[in-house]
Amino acid sequence: MRTCSRKVVSRLGLADVRAFGLTWEDCEAYLRQLGYSARVEIVAGQPAAVREKPDKKFGK
Repeated sequence: MRTCSRKVVSRLGLADVRAFGLTWEDCEAYLRQLGYSARVEIVAGQPAAVREKPDKKFGK
């Protein structure tokens, strides 16, 4: 499992590069290799105009 984890983490280390091309299928496969499964839950949200502004924690 440790070798598998290292391979997945080293591959994900490149994910911030635009040309990397990480797909949903890649993510599912990586999670499976690590013993996890993916689940997407879609829920209704508030319209943008009604949404509360988050508290500023960082910056000015």
